[in-house]
Amino acid sequence: PCAAVFASTAGAPGLVALAATALAGAVLPRHPFDYVYRRLVEPVVRTGAAPTNTPQRRFACSMAAVMLFGAAIGFWLDIDLLAWLLGLSFLAAATTVTLTNWCLPSFIYGLIARPLRLPIEQVPR
Repeated sequence: PCAAVFASTAGAPGLVALAATALAGAVLPRHPFDYVYRRLVEPVVRTGAAPTNTPQRRFACSMAAVMLFGAAIGFWLDIDLLAWLLGLSFLAAATTVTLTNWCLPSFIYGLIARPLRLPIEQVPR
């Protein structure tokens, strides 16, 4: 949520930067924030490295990128309703996963993946 608040105050360029980060999380083995955590936080708290991105997390990052790029485009084209709906939807999803560890996009992935027999991975706790 902190990154989402930054993006909302930075306007469309901030949303594009955050969307690019989300897109990187969809295509890289780890989300860019995982690399920052690994270098700065993990040595202090010694929790161990985050696991590589599961298909569910990649799907969630893809959805976030679409929502954030869509919000940025909405602001650039003065389609404020679209921009605010997408931006606030992203903020709600990010806040929910931060507070409850339940991720709506990952849940949606599961609904799609099971009938199609796509990979579903459990992250060790």
